[in-house]
Amino acid sequence: MRYIGLTLLLCIFVAAAWPPDGVPVGGQAGDQLRPAAADDGAGGAWVVWRDDRSAATGPDIYARHVDK
Repeated sequence: MRYIGLTLLLCIFVAAAWPPDGVPVGGQAGDQLRPAAADDGAGGAWVVWRDDRSAATGPDIYARHVDK
């Protein structure tokens, strides 16, 4: 399967303060695959994914911290 321009949304940590449609954490050109998220213990989360945005360097791993 190929996902082009996939926008990763953090929707798994449901709380009243989080937007109902999630929080965008990606969305650059290229493929963003295999997202994973972990609770940070303070109401936020760490999100990581494989990112194929650069054909010159090949796939990379990206991470982003998100909070309310």
